[in-house]
Amino acid sequence: YRVLNEVPENLDTEYAQYQYEFKRIYEEALKSLPNPKPIEDYKECPSLQENLVHKTFLEELVFWTVKFEFPQKVRISMMLERSTDPDTLSNRVVHVSVQLFSNESLALRMTEQLNLLHVMVVSLKYMMSKILIKNTLHDQEVNFHYVVDCGKPVMKDHCYWPLVSDLNNVLSHRPVAL
Repeated sequence: YRVLNEVPENLDTEYAQYQYEFKRIYEEALKSLPNPKPIEDYKECPSLQENLVHKTFLEELVFWTVKFEFPQKVRISMMLERSTDPDTLSNRVVHVSVQLFSNESLALRMTEQLNLLHVMVVSLKYMMSKILIKNTLHDQEVNFHYVVDCGKPVMKDHCYWPLVSDLNNVLSHRPVAL
């Protein structure tokens, strides 16, 4: 895969020019789907990297499928918080994730090999971190922590629900929960 994507230094041939142009398009597409900066503890988790790096043709194929066919499913937590119709998006997402996460062996494998629980929790944290406000109850000097603003669309429209539902489904499997 890596060798097939190398762009030759000499762009004299039509194929070399094609490779150069494709690499430019590919890099632009990667930039159009940014991830938040990874948390220090999870910098090694491939799913939580700031920049996607495809190592196989299958990974890139899935990327392009998502990019062109299912744009609303990309970076689900970010898309849910930006969606103008979070209910419809949530319903679509839930149909896919229920099928994935109801299989215990698949859920366990995704948890062990792809750090699924970390990805889910970090996604929820990222979603909630954008709607924090200072606590206004009681003494401000004692209660100086932040709380989520329930008036924001993320909370008001229950945009977080598909992630919470997925987390619940995954944790319903005893081996995963343990």
